[in-house]
Amino acid sequence: MNARRILNKSKSARGFTLIEILVAMAILTVIMAAVAMTTMSIFNTNDLSQNRTLAIRNVQNAGQWMSRDALQATGMSFGGVNGFTLTLTEDLTTYIGSPSVKVITYQIVGNNLQRTETLNAGTPSTQTIASGVQYFADIADATAPTWFRQAGAVFELKITVVVGTGKNAATEVRFYKIEPRPDNV
Repeated sequence: MNARRILNKSKSARGFTLIEILVAMAILTVIMAAVAMTTMSIFNTNDLSQNRTLAIRNVQNAGQWMSRDALQATGMSFGGVNGFTLTLTEDLTTYIGSPSVKVITYQIVGNNLQRTETLNAGTPSTQTIASGVQYFADIADATAPTWFRQAGAVFELKITVVVGTGKNAATEVRFYKIEPRPDNV
């Protein structure tokens, strides 16, 4: 009697057919592909967002440093296509008994904008203030990615920064017009 019960239960407890399993696998494959594509899209968007933030930060940092130095400069001289020199003079007579002369030089090295500071012709101190900066082009070429020029007393600067490559590349372009201190005009 027990053997008949077991046989009857196994006949009534039927499994899935091959067609049902294939349909379930096809549906699962479509769902998994959609999840994978969504995940990839999230990672790509995150990379692009980080590159965009870094490009903005680099171009703002370059503009902030250059603006600050140009506004403090008592003299401004330009040299070469790859950089310009700002000379800042600070009177520290009350502290050291003689004036202090600070020379600030900006130049593109590779894709980095570097700021070199020299105090009283001493040992220069160099720091990178922006990376991903496109080359300084001839100042007469207004279509170039990065350029600078002096128009009367106004210092004009265009900075282009590119961070990342391919579809995750982010580009930021800023124009700066910096006027010297009123007592330097």
